[in-house]
Amino acid sequence: MRKLMLFALSFSLLIFSVTPVASAKPLAPRLIEIAAGKVNCLAGYVCVWTELNYAGRGVAVYATELSWAAWPAQFAFMHDNAQSIFNNGFLNDPSPDVILARDVQHRGGFTVVCNGDSMADLPLDTNGTWANGVFYTKSWGNVVSSNLWLNARSCRGTSTAMEPTPAHDVQESVEYLTRTYRVGRDEALRRLELQRTIPELQKRLLAAHPDNYAGIQLDQQGGGVLVISATAPDALTTTLAGEKDIAHIRTNQVRWSMRDLRSTADEVAAKLGAPYVAEVDESRNQVLALADPAKVNQEAATRAAQVLAAYGDKVVRQDISSRAVRDDVQAPRPSAAQSYEQPCPVASCWPPMMGGYRLDVTRDTAGTWGGCSAGFNVKGDKNGQVYTLTAGHCVLTPNHQKEDRTYHNGIPVNTERGSIAQYPDDGILPADYALLPYQQTGDTNWADHWINKRAKKNGVFVRCQAGTRPCNPEFTYMAGMMPVLDMKRGEVVCATGSANVETTNTDHNNGYEAGTRCGQFFGVLSFYLLTDICSREGDSGGPLFSQVNRKAYGILKGSIPGKPGPCQVGNEESDYTPLQGLLNQAERKSGNTAGLRVMDDRDNR
Repeated sequence: MRKLMLFALSFSLLIFSVTPVASAKPLAPRLIEIAAGKVNCLAGYVCVWTELNYAGRGVAVYATELSWAAWPAQFAFMHDNAQSIFNNGFLNDPSPDVILARDVQHRGGFTVVCNGDSMADLPLDTNGTWANGVFYTKSWGNVVSSNLWLNARSCRGTSTAMEPTPAHDVQESVEYLTRTYRVGRDEALRRLELQRTIPELQKRLLAAHPDNYAGIQLDQQGGGVLVISATAPDALTTTLAGEKDIAHIRTNQVRWSMRDLRSTADEVAAKLGAPYVAEVDESRNQVLALADPAKVNQEAATRAAQVLAAYGDKVVRQDISSRAVRDDVQAPRPSAAQSYEQPCPVASCWPPMMGGYRLDVTRDTAGTWGGCSAGFNVKGDKNGQVYTLTAGHCVLTPNHQKEDRTYHNGIPVNTERGSIAQYPDDGILPADYALLPYQQTGDTNWADHWINKRAKKNGVFVRCQAGTRPCNPEFTYMAGMMPVLDMKRGEVVCATGSANVETTNTDHNNGYEAGTRCGQFFGVLSFYLLTDICSREGDSGGPLFSQVNRKAYGILKGSIPGKPGPCQVGNEESDYTPLQGLLNQAERKSGNTAGLRVMDDRDNR
């Protein structure tokens, strides 16, 4: 049975001593058996019960305890048997918050239960197992082995963290959390603020513990906590001691550090060669050897089996396949002109060009059109060009011969001439993108209309779903690109797409509304970003971004094939091409003459 170990962390001091802190605790009985129900938890105690929802037999714990296994016989039933908990410590006590531990001596990992907080079902352990492509978690219940009262109000400490993100800037992300996890608005904002600290926290952990740190993930199901993996979690305590939301940070012991896994991935990739690639999966603490089975011949399969046998369960072979959504629709009808003061739909809006806007694309076959979504505005610092980024399959169609052009609400936007694009990919590297420059018709440079003469050039259009609240135009302005290394499982991300319902109302998308949807990032597979966000035909190329830190993640490659109609809650998957990979590849394709980057605040005037 795995142990739930908890460290002593506070904002001013880290304690591993059994000596009680200066409080009233030594004056009361250490342990008292209590009946079911929170009402039976005495003031000043942390109480645990053997069953969910504070049922079964209970024990009230007053002091710091090094080992529940060493308790007197009448309390032995609680060791490795706690399933619900309530912290009823004295509010004016210098140590009102308590740590629970997986193992004795407060070692192995930790969780903090704040004063007045309770858990009817002890949170999930994110160090679970994979089976048939599904991640299964194990309960933290029945594993508590020690506890420690903190010597300061950890849950109410001060911090030098960045100013919190304004609530109105993350409204769609908040709505996703409140709807999905049935939490209140304040709790949703707390989770998003914790998410915002991840890149800086990881930077410090990598610098201080390069051979120990193994990754971070955000466990939304388990209460919105950060789970930090390390080969020796105890060594992280000093680095974590100053974190503002330490009550929602836990550690998890794993076998291999991130540095070790990266080195192994590079080694495996070099040994296997094409068609295999190797990448690190932080959540599994393993290296994945990936290949499309259609491209693996017998010789490559034999070589892979021989190479991987030497790595044991450190490296796992996994099949992948390439997929993308095609977007052929009828010729669009331009929508009626609208004033700049009125709300606009993604299919017919005004300048500047923004991520999520509809792009109607001419096809090679006369009279046929395709429909995709704009991703991000991209600038070439070296060549001076501005581009609209979208999916490669939106313009590079099979038997492609003619130059494609894009339009928005009947107004010229982009041209394929002078573009930097790639499609199809080979199932290995992210190669489904098109950086499209703007059309020039006569004396009109449409880059001036859409970008150059506009004050804001780095926006993503945010449009809520009808019926939830008034859907006025909102915008998230990009502050740059999120490196893949800083993207963590469980983060809330958002995507905007134009679908094709607003221009053609095709049967395939009936019941699906264009706009912005938020969901969770679940990791990287075959260099693509996996999410549970719903998407449909016409959303391809649309942006994946974070409202929390205003960072651009990627553009939509495709979704589970054959998904028509309304979104199916809990049964959606959309994959995105990461910006970091595609911009690097596009820069090489340009001969390193473009200087490509996502447009950000510095481009505004």
